[in-house]
Amino acid sequence: MRAEVAAVARALVLRADEAGCLVSDRRTIATALLRGALLSHSLDWFARRYAAHLPRYGLFAVDLYQGWRWKVFEDDLPARLTPRYRELYAADPSRHGFMLDRIAELGVAPDEPLRPAQDPIVRALHPAVEERFARWLLRRHVAGQTVHWAVDFADMPFSVWDAPIEQGHDSVLRAVARLSGRPDPALADLMEIVAAGHGTELEWEHREESCTHTTPGVCALFPVLHRTLRMRGYTYVNALRHRELAGLAQAIERGDRPPQLHVPVTTS
Repeated sequence: MRAEVAAVARALVLRADEAGCLVSDRRTIATALLRGALLSHSLDWFARRYAAHLPRYGLFAVDLYQGWRWKVFEDDLPARLTPRYRELYAADPSRHGFMLDRIAELGVAPDEPLRPAQDPIVRALHPAVEERFARWLLRRHVAGQTVHWAVDFADMPFSVWDAPIEQGHDSVLRAVARLSGRPDPALADLMEIVAAGHGTELEWEHREESCTHTTPGVCALFPVLHRTLRMRGYTYVNALRHRELAGLAQAIERGDRPPQLHVPVTTS
């Protein structure tokens, strides 16, 4: 029965897409569909990555919408999520609403690289509306938790930002131990694996989810580099932006040994 309902729903949305082509060209429709899918996907990703763990610390981010909007327009979030979105879609199209199938049915490729439209996203919400929106979006994570402080992302303690990345650090090093056979691996062992082109062989749970990183190797390096640099005195300029750290991981994957690993500075 579920498959039959899905088939009917798919037929209906395909007919709706064709109707849209009567008032706009197919490439515009395809681009709009992909843009809408990625914006929705990016909001889910942002909430999980930056806000879902906060209630465990008695914290709640009241500017979730503005934080996400900043990531969309200033940090190119939809475009950075696109490669992994396509991989996950190929593995399970139904999980993503058959969106790429709908685009393929139009017979054209959407415009890429994809940038978000400038007008559909509301510039700002009234603070009370934004907080209610955030609580609705995070209702599953807030349930059963006692939230003591509702604060902006900029006011979150560094230790709270570090917590989920620390978990990734431990998971990656366990994966390095399994792959290398070394009982107590460190950053140098991970760098060796990734630079040798074996990043895809590291098995850890994060790669089952959406990700902004360009390759599995960069994804694995990210939390271990983060921990290493934090221990050496690095601090955040903007806790929502990690592009420089990802760039450092990309350089290591290419075989470079950047000097930044040895000199503590403030980074973003």
